[in-house]
Amino acid sequence: MEHTKAGTEIERIFLNLFSLRFIKLLVAFGINYFMIYNVVYFQSSTLSYYIETPTKTIKPFVNNNFLFFLFAGFASSLIYTATFVIEEKYRVELEANSFRKDPISTFKQLSYRQLLINATVKAALTSFSIPFLYNFFKYPFFYLFRLTACQFFDLNRQMARTQYSYLTFFTVLSLSIASFVIFDLLSKVYDAYASIGCLIIDKQISSLSKTPFPTLITGLQDEKHPFVRLTAFQELLFMVTTEEVKIRDVLYRADNWTVVLEQLALVLSDAAKHSRLGLPRKSMQNDQQKKPLLFGGMGKCDIDMTFDLNDKSDARIDDITVVKSNDNDLFQDATSTRPTSVDTEQFPATATESLKSKKISIKARLVAYATDIEKRVKSVALAIDNNMNKIANDSATNQYVQSLISSLTNIINAINKSLYGNVKLQATKRIRDKYLVEVSIWIMFHLMVNSKVEDEENLVGRTFPDVLLLLTKVVKGTGEFVEYYGNWGVAEPVTDKKYPGFDVNIEQNDISDIRKVSFHAFYNLVVFYNGQLNDYVLHPEVFGLAKWCTDRALELENNS
Repeated sequence: MEHTKAGTEIERIFLNLFSLRFIKLLVAFGINYFMIYNVVYFQSSTLSYYIETPTKTIKPFVNNNFLFFLFAGFASSLIYTATFVIEEKYRVELEANSFRKDPISTFKQLSYRQLLINATVKAALTSFSIPFLYNFFKYPFFYLFRLTACQFFDLNRQMARTQYSYLTFFTVLSLSIASFVIFDLLSKVYDAYASIGCLIIDKQISSLSKTPFPTLITGLQDEKHPFVRLTAFQELLFMVTTEEVKIRDVLYRADNWTVVLEQLALVLSDAAKHSRLGLPRKSMQNDQQKKPLLFGGMGKCDIDMTFDLNDKSDARIDDITVVKSNDNDLFQDATSTRPTSVDTEQFPATATESLKSKKISIKARLVAYATDIEKRVKSVALAIDNNMNKIANDSATNQYVQSLISSLTNIINAINKSLYGNVKLQATKRIRDKYLVEVSIWIMFHLMVNSKVEDEENLVGRTFPDVLLLLTKVVKGTGEFVEYYGNWGVAEPVTDKKYPGFDVNIEQNDISDIRKVSFHAFYNLVVFYNGQLNDYVLHPEVFGLAKWCTDRALELENNS
């Protein structure tokens, strides 16, 4: 449920590992590992922290089995904490349009076999990597141990021979598997009870207060405590969806719904604003004639890099030295005063002729290089084409090549997403809390539907244009995001076939989900209030989208 600021995979991993949350979890998991390993330590005689020496003049050495066991506990807790925060298991995923989820049903739907397999694989990889890590870090680890325990227990400061038994290794492996499974299971249990909702035996929590509705409003405004605010939104969703009308009667009194709508508007406006945050604005088309630039087309001229040695056009260009005898000759043709006699032996070539010869030689070299490169490229392309034709004729080889190309493509896409980000991270970075946004939409939708019959004074119905305007803002803001990121390597395009013309050609993410929910609510409200739309003054954008929905609804009705 927490908001992330990462836009790429590398940035996300970096922010998770170098955060206060990581330190807290490391301390918590470290204490648990210490307690588990401590029980095994006292039950095993081979894990004594020292080794007796033959004579009393030599201090006891540190037991390498003990050092390895101690290092394994610390490394396991560190690796598990790192994987825990990288996989973001601390996030609680809640279902949209739901204010409560029964923990028992969650436990029944949980795949225990998959949980056991995943935990076992991670524990095995961790355990098999610990010996290599220990051999790499044994000297700094022993130095740290020597500064503390060796001095306190009066042990020998020389490191004993690196040796640990297979029994110790398999003990570490068993403890790692048990710890990983237990911690993953406890995480699922916490998630199940964290999504238990806002009810205490079918009664909302605010009903226990002397002033229920002001307490509910206080919870909606409490941004410092996410769970308090979440519970308030869940309770409001319960009020508008319950079958007991008297529970939501408070929303039909005075301006109570207006106060609630203000809080919902803050959430939805923030989502619409952040969905388009950082996106390039569409350029406005200008039909007026463009004015010439102050400096003309300097820096924008096209350079022709093609050469033709047979072209004689340069022969007409010559260096004409104008010799004038008087001022009147300045206005005459320069060719008429060209020198008629030049000593070519004394001046074998003019400056221009020398430059022309160099220019022709440069042209010749460039043409020769270009011709040689063109021949090589054509030969390589022909060879590749022939080889691809041979591969295409062999079905087995073709399948192998296709699988290889697919694997390379997946690797490149993974690297690309790690460096430049992906759509899901870009969406998660913009939306602070997807669940609150979707719940706000469903609250407005359900109350608008119920108030048409239940609201006798039409206090809620008066805000119908405001509700449509908020939904239009969300549809428009999220639509700009979908339009911009629609070409970002769509793996499986998601298409909403229920509404023609509203295809989501983008990888599924938080913003695309919000867009579908907001449009679903807008579409159904327009259809539901179709007979009363003429009674309201709608914003032009709202009117345009409402007309589109009406036309689509008529089209679907005629086709059916």
